[in-house]
Amino acid sequence: MKYDVFISYSRKDYVDKNMQVIPGNIVSQIKDLLDENGITYWFDEDGIYSGDVFARVIARNIMMSKIMLFISTENSNQSPWTCDEVAVAREYGKKIIPFRYDQSLYNVDVIIYLAKLDFIDYTANPNVALDRLLSSINEHLQAANHDEVEGERVKRIKEINDSITKHTEVLESFENEIIEHEKSLLELKYKRDKLNEALKELKEERVALLGFVPQHLPEVEVPESKTYRVGDYYDDGIKQGVVFEVWDDGKHGKIVSLEQSEEKLLWCTGVQYNRHIDVKASSSTDGQVNTDKVMKRKDKDEYPAFMWCRSCGEEWYLPAIDELKLLLNKRVCEAVNKTLERRGAIKLNDRITGQGYWSSTESSGVFCAWGVYLKDDYTRSYLKVNEGYVRAVATF
Repeated sequence: MKYDVFISYSRKDYVDKNMQVIPGNIVSQIKDLLDENGITYWFDEDGIYSGDVFARVIARNIMMSKIMLFISTENSNQSPWTCDEVAVAREYGKKIIPFRYDQSLYNVDVIIYLAKLDFIDYTANPNVALDRLLSSINEHLQAANHDEVEGERVKRIKEINDSITKHTEVLESFENEIIEHEKSLLELKYKRDKLNEALKELKEERVALLGFVPQHLPEVEVPESKTYRVGDYYDDGIKQGVVFEVWDDGKHGKIVSLEQSEEKLLWCTGVQYNRHIDVKASSSTDGQVNTDKVMKRKDKDEYPAFMWCRSCGEEWYLPAIDELKLLLNKRVCEAVNKTLERRGAIKLNDRITGQGYWSSTESSGVFCAWGVYLKDDYTRSYLKVNEGYVRAVATF
């Protein structure tokens, strides 16, 4: 149990040799004062403890009290126990209030702790002394309670900050894992599609061969797969664009369309925005996944940015934020713009004008999506009903 006050006193000032309470003694006066004002306190009333047990009990209760009240009398200043109590209170940093009942000097063992402390002099005016004691206790209790509340607040803030740091680190590790898995998934999907195309061609060739067996099969030279670098023009007869990312030693990668939206477009219309719809376009690395989710919706016409990209062809999509950031990287952007200019196509917007492009990645589900502001290469979360330019990308 916690106490407001620990009373350090001499038993000789409280009871006589027959263990009867001395009428009108100062200890009883102070106890009555504290009781009347609802101030909790601890003091050794029975004296039933042995030496070792008593020492532990005393130390524990001093620690559990906010203030030590030392009743300074001739008896208490000769008691080794009260000296030890003052020393323990000093060690625990407790506020000590000396209450001088007579003019006896402090015990030499603790005078160094008490000499500079403001004391309450009972001999000058008993009633004033008791009133002053009550005021002093209440004042120190207020300060102690404030410090306790402030300490708990600071402790809780630290606990919250530690938890935030820990959760943030875990979330960052999850995000990194998700990015790696999404990259792997994108590559696997691409390889799967290529294998399906090859399988289809082989089946068609088999059907043709089963229907016709020539006398002589000429040797056919199989050309090596063409490789590309960032900034190269790409044309497979179906889609044309400029390469901005490569993998598999340049055999595969991503291209950006020669065209871009003539005007800035909405990510979604105001009607759709007011419906508070989350389309779950959450991938930061795979715009194809995000675009497919939108294009499968019955209300896909409410998403102008996505519709513009798909109008370029079935393989074209609105890039995810990481794809868009790579495309608008200064080094990549310069290489792409050189080729666009040579082909007479629309260059990526000039950085001086500070135009922005939409990505397909939602940033807060219902209300916002990510975009890139060219002037400072800054990734920003915009309301979906804001306007931004659109550029389509595709894989090869």
